[in-house]
Amino acid sequence: MGRTFLNNPNERYIRLQNSTSLPMRYQFIYPRSGRLHFQSNESEGVIDANTTRDVPLIITVKQLGDITEKVEIHRIGARDAPLEFQITATGTGPVLFIDPSEIRFGTISVLDEHTQILTLSNESPIPAVFHCEFEKKYTCFSCQPNSGIVEAHTSIDIRVIAKLNDRLKFNEELIIHVEHSSPRPIPIIAQGTGALIVPDISIFPSLNLGSRFVGTSIIQRIHFTNKGRRQLAVHFIPAGDTTAAYGVQRKIKGNKKENEPNRLSEQTFRLEPERLEFAPGETRLLTITGFAVHPKIVDEIFTCLAIIGRSTGRDKLLSLKIHAEFVEPLMSFSKTDLYFRVEYNEQTMIDGLRTPISSELTFSNISAIDLTANIRVKHPFLLKNNSNDESTSTSRLDSTDEITSDIPPGYTLTKKNKILTGMSYVEQIYFDPSANTKELSWKCDEQLIFTYEEHAFSVSLIRYLSFHLPRSIDSIRMTKSLTDLTIKS
Repeated sequence: MGRTFLNNPNERYIRLQNSTSLPMRYQFIYPRSGRLHFQSNESEGVIDANTTRDVPLIITVKQLGDITEKVEIHRIGARDAPLEFQITATGTGPVLFIDPSEIRFGTISVLDEHTQILTLSNESPIPAVFHCEFEKKYTCFSCQPNSGIVEAHTSIDIRVIAKLNDRLKFNEELIIHVEHSSPRPIPIIAQGTGALIVPDISIFPSLNLGSRFVGTSIIQRIHFTNKGRRQLAVHFIPAGDTTAAYGVQRKIKGNKKENEPNRLSEQTFRLEPERLEFAPGETRLLTITGFAVHPKIVDEIFTCLAIIGRSTGRDKLLSLKIHAEFVEPLMSFSKTDLYFRVEYNEQTMIDGLRTPISSELTFSNISAIDLTANIRVKHPFLLKNNSNDESTSTSRLDSTDEITSDIPPGYTLTKKNKILTGMSYVEQIYFDPSANTKELSWKCDEQLIFTYEEHAFSVSLIRYLSFHLPRSIDSIRMTKSLTDLTIKS
């Protein structure tokens, strides 16, 4: 039978000839070693006189290697010894072709998954059962699927995945075990590069801290975790700090050496601590602090250098680019002057006018950040108490506010407004004409103050008020008043 695939049925015909004048009865006796399996629907039968007969016999190889077996044919009623014929075969497992025979990932980034495709092609008529394993117990490589069946005359693709945890050259061997066939080793080569520390927030391609007000500090905390397999000592230095780069004190000629510290002192951001040490799997905290006194856009780059394991030199792990914009809390006002005018006649003097009069002020947030403005006035000026408005609230700013017993119901001296960027809001400024009943003519200078919770910046709007009650006739007191409110930024 020659080279025969395992568990693959092969049909052969055995020719029997009866040269006598009498019918002959026969019976096949198969060996019971288990190395071959026999099957036939005509294992027993009768051959007529002077005739021949081809008996079909299905033979299945059950064992690898060379096999020799004998099958006996008994002639019922005959005194002669049984006939026999010999069967020889070589049991063979599936033939699996693997492409490529070697996998080279080249230089790849650490801690990221990189994939190469390995194709398994079954060129035999029997299925190939396989499973994969790597030579080293703790490996940075894996494959999907790692086991399966390649059906006859088909192929499947295996994804070989590399996820390196060190900046070294890795040499690994993938062993593909095929049932009833010899193992197939596949060499794998890869070189790691890149950062071995992983932040808990996104810092690539840059750490965008957004917009902040000048005069306020930016504080950003980042937790880094060592995902590598060796100890790390990490330093963050400004990208232009040539004196600290790679631990080499470089010679700087002339004024360059004197200007170097001055340039570094202009750094907006500071990173603390300067040195972080990590054991494998350990997490450390890096705090970034920034401050600016003038509006500006900041883009600063820090280089992360690391001593990996027992090495003496420093390797560049990553570059940390920090972006931020420092802005002023800018507000625009619709008016610089608010004008109040009150005229009294005899009847209003008798009844006593108590209703405040108003003037409208529109203000807009033209900065890049939402603002929470606290508005404050002093009596006789008032603000409307809009208790149903969710965007506003009233509260006393400090203990220096005057007693509110003289303030008409529904009015207040302080108010808080949430002013979204790009939005405009309208506020009614009121004047209480009955604030001073002791003098006929009086004058006061006060301020309308805007302060912000997000910033120490404040805006004072100056108000000038004059109130005059002239005498016309002794018996009849007619009163006319003119009130001016001037607001200047």
